[in-house]
Amino acid sequence: MNQHKVIIDVKNVSKTYKIYHKLGRGWLKSILFPSKFKKRFYKTVEALNNICLTLHKGEVLGIIGPNGSGKSTLLKIISGLSSPTQGKVLVNGKVRALLSLGINFHPSFTGRENIVFGSMAMGISQQVTMERMEEIIDFSELKEYIDVPIQFYSNGMRSRLAASVAFQDIPEVLIIDEALAAGDGYFVSKCQRRIEDICSSGSTVLFVSHGIGLVERLCSRAILLDKGRLI
Repeated sequence: MNQHKVIIDVKNVSKTYKIYHKLGRGWLKSILFPSKFKKRFYKTVEALNNICLTLHKGEVLGIIGPNGSGKSTLLKIISGLSSPTQGKVLVNGKVRALLSLGINFHPSFTGRENIVFGSMAMGISQQVTMERMEEIIDFSELKEYIDVPIQFYSNGMRSRLAASVAFQDIPEVLIIDEALAAGDGYFVSKCQRRIEDICSSGSTVLFVSHGIGLVERLCSRAILLDKGRLI
């Protein structure tokens, strides 16, 4: 395999959002007759500014920075969950993203049903998931509750289930956004060991972590974001 193959190429990516103010009586007229109204009913917030980034096969990149620096926005754009306002992202490989725990789950489904549902959302067939079912359940340590609807799960239990689904195999590209924060200490350590296995397997990994120690231990390099800019 070509270790110099470019897997992720972020080119001049910027992202802005419109934050709308509480609208007064003139809002309808401003929509119907925009040329007559110069006042804007929103402000523009810059989440990312001209980000350029290249990852090669097997690289493990840590992203650090204060809250609101654009870390999550960048990962969502690379994962294809959000589009940049400017610039483009090229990804060569199948992405496994663990950005928001339980985002692919349905609250009225049981844990077992959500393993299938969440796996299918990641592109894993039902047949393959069923073959791995017991291994996934064992990793989650939720066997006693696996046939209970997850609307009755605690945040920690949902974290366990989501991580177990995401870590069921070795992905080509793994993207993680502080996803383990809701788990208990033991399970976080268990997931960190699994991430280490994935990193050592040759996968390309990109993740946000508040733990500098984990970044130093796992990453081939790291970047710092501040106010949407690469420092």
